[in-house]
Amino acid sequence: MDRIGPVNKEGKKEFVQSDWINETEMMKKEQQLNKLELDKTQLLEELLTRANIGEEEKQMYRLRIREKENEASKLKQELVLMKDRVAHLLLKRDPEMERIVQILGAEFILNSSFDELNQKFQQVHIQLSDEAIRHLQRENYIDEHLQFTRIGYRELLKTAKR
Repeated sequence: MDRIGPVNKEGKKEFVQSDWINETEMMKKEQQLNKLELDKTQLLEELLTRANIGEEEKQMYRLRIREKENEASKLKQELVLMKDRVAHLLLKRDPEMERIVQILGAEFILNSSFDELNQKFQQVHIQLSDEAIRHLQRENYIDEHLQFTRIGYRELLKTAKR
């Protein structure tokens, strides 16, 4: 369901948040999944009916199929949880990055080169607390020389675009 949106200035495609959760689309997908499950069950029952095997063996196959369906269902649930966690991580806001955007200005960030941002950050980093600096280093947004890393640069651009 995740969609890739328009191309940004760097030529990379971005996720479009508004497309992530579309209730109508989700309901349609759930209906499709339910129909597929029903079709699968009907096909299996038809196969078991046509097969020249005893009732006890049919029950054994039905049990094994149910076990596999339960396993698949658990895996689907785990995938949904993992997708939710990824979406949360992609959408989380870092207050320290937002503070840097306030200090530097979104327009400046979006229109400046990587080197220009680092130079300006060297001048204004004293406005941040020591804890904020440590946080930025822990998140790998800046290095030990208080220079933005690639990760930090991308996060800064993403935050400035909001």
